[in-house]
Amino acid sequence: MPAVPLRIRIRSAIARVVRRKMIRRKDAFLDTARQSCRDVQRKTLTGLLRLNADSRYSQALGMNAGLSVEEFRKRHPVSDYETFRPAIEEMTRGDHRALLGQKNPLLMYAITSGTTAKSKLIP
Repeated sequence: MPAVPLRIRIRSAIARVVRRKMIRRKDAFLDTARQSCRDVQRKTLTGLLRLNADSRYSQALGMNAGLSVEEFRKRHPVSDYETFRPAIEEMTRGDHRALLGQKNPLLMYAITSGTTAKSKLIP
């Protein structure tokens, strides 16, 4: 087996050092991004809870801007459309406070395509 030329061994050693440094930087960037993502999600949740705190839906579940993420999860489990159907039907009759706060005006309804079930209105 022929000997590896010195210039290739040096280049390989330098590349290993550079790769390690790049991996450490990438990991640090991802850690920061993950934390930043959590902060943005918390701020978004707080803003939405504040905006809709005076809706009947929020009041019935005791939701307000002061809830932690953990408390929000306890009070509002993952839900499907059927959970919201009664409130959305109230909204279609003009009672927007069923789901939305007074400072959160309804802009429009999106209509689902209805490929797997009847079309639904999404406020």
